[in-house]
Amino acid sequence: MLTDLKGKVVLITGASTGIGAAAARAFASQHCKVAVHYNASRKEAEAVLAEITAAGGQAVLVGGDVTVEADVKRIVQETAAAYGRIDVLVNNAGGMLGRIKIEDYTVEHINRVLSLNCTQVALFMREVVPIMRRHKAGHVINVSSIAARHGGGGGAILYAGAGSLLSYWVGRGLIGRNAQRYAREADLRFSLVRVNEHVDDISLAEGEADEKRRIHMHLANVLTATRRIVMGHANLTWVTAGFGWITLVAPILVAAPLYFNGKVSFGGLMMAAGAFTQAQSSLRWFVDNFSAIADWRATLLRVANFRYALMRIHEPSGFESRIIYDDGEPGAISIEGLEIVSSANADALKETHVIVKAGERVLILGAPGTGKTQLFRALAGLWPWGAGLITRPAGEQIFYLPRGAPYMPRGTLREVLAYPLKAESFEESAFKHALDRLGLERLAPLLDTTHRWDRELSQDEQLCLAIARMLLQSPPWVLIDGTFGALDDDILDLVVGVFTNELQRTGVIHIGGPAQAHPLFTRGLHLIKARRIGANSPPVNPPGSHE
Repeated sequence: MLTDLKGKVVLITGASTGIGAAAARAFASQHCKVAVHYNASRKEAEAVLAEITAAGGQAVLVGGDVTVEADVKRIVQETAAAYGRIDVLVNNAGGMLGRIKIEDYTVEHINRVLSLNCTQVALFMREVVPIMRRHKAGHVINVSSIAARHGGGGGAILYAGAGSLLSYWVGRGLIGRNAQRYAREADLRFSLVRVNEHVDDISLAEGEADEKRRIHMHLANVLTATRRIVMGHANLTWVTAGFGWITLVAPILVAAPLYFNGKVSFGGLMMAAGAFTQAQSSLRWFVDNFSAIADWRATLLRVANFRYALMRIHEPSGFESRIIYDDGEPGAISIEGLEIVSSANADALKETHVIVKAGERVLILGAPGTGKTQLFRALAGLWPWGAGLITRPAGEQIFYLPRGAPYMPRGTLREVLAYPLKAESFEESAFKHALDRLGLERLAPLLDTTHRWDRELSQDEQLCLAIARMLLQSPPWVLIDGTFGALDDDILDLVVGVFTNELQRTGVIHIGGPAQAHPLFTRGLHLIKARRIGANSPPVNPPGSHE
């Protein structure tokens, strides 16, 4: 490898235009002495020479036909005479001599192409290498045209294009079939998981036969979708495999008449066939990969539909207004003109201006038919559709306890109690006190045991564990959705005792019905039905639904 080009003598064939001219300028910029060869393009070569000299470089012009042996010798001799040596030979001259159909090839044309692109390279090296050997150094750079890879005619491009269109026409059904397979497989997985989650209920209802029928139905759908894909792949394979075999035979069949007529030698026949095959191989990527492309597009459409569903799920159409959430001063939660809109309901707080202060205990009573859980989600910031302003205390934690069984992360009982904080943030005694206070002292030895606690504990114990988590973390605010109504009287007394004593400074907002009224709550608000605002808008089709 040349690391210092300064003063090196470089002979570049075909340096009047294109790559040769660019190479001449590049070598000259590295302070090389350049011999700019040209044949018919003297004017262009003089422009390259003028550009190099204007930039302070050294260059000479050497002209001649590289396909003529005498001219090759003279070009080398003139370069050596001008600079006394040749350090680098760049064989750049070459060309296709026009794009013609293979059936129009003649022996003369083939010989001219070989002479211009192959023979002259060997001749130049024969003349230059002895000079390099005398100076004990030298480098030869051979430049290849892209035509050597892609051929000189448009037949290979047309053939590859036809194969690509045929592959698309035959295999386009694989997109929908792959999407169907993924959907049916998802149905089967969901069915199996659902049975696993509700195995007790199914057994008690003696519904094993019905569930078995459903699973067999989903399995049959998967097998049917798979068979359709197999058939689609088989049809596509006829195209791709046949396309490959025809590629081997077609160019030989086309050029065979010329060979038998003596217009093309056997070597020329093989060269033409090889050029066609090489060009076609470079252009058949779509044919070879259409199956993978169809699978990719089916996956993309499935992901796009999933994203669309996530964006549109439960979104009330035609209602553009949103609840405004803001951060306010610590120690208070304010609610102004709150209205919650869903696809089926519209609810509102009867009290239009509400301020809940730290340590205050508020019960929001929901009228029959109102969306109490929707109100909980709106206050938590999970349901923005509606109107009004909710101002939450900046920098103060709000502990949310939704309706039903509370979430139990997989991990040790210590991690469950500390969630989402680090278990190391609390003392050992704090964990045991929280469990003892809620009647869960039997779990104290299991603090470092990992279980599926949502399976190991009853729903009452899970609710007590959630209250123990509150007791451990002592949040300044708690928002509860109907939990008091799900507790037995003795457990409710324990929970009320925790809020009355240890968590007396915690502000509590509980959403429930009249049956959940308790002396713990010092204030009541009312959730009532409201008039639906906004007109329905036309449905929007999900991505890919037109197929």
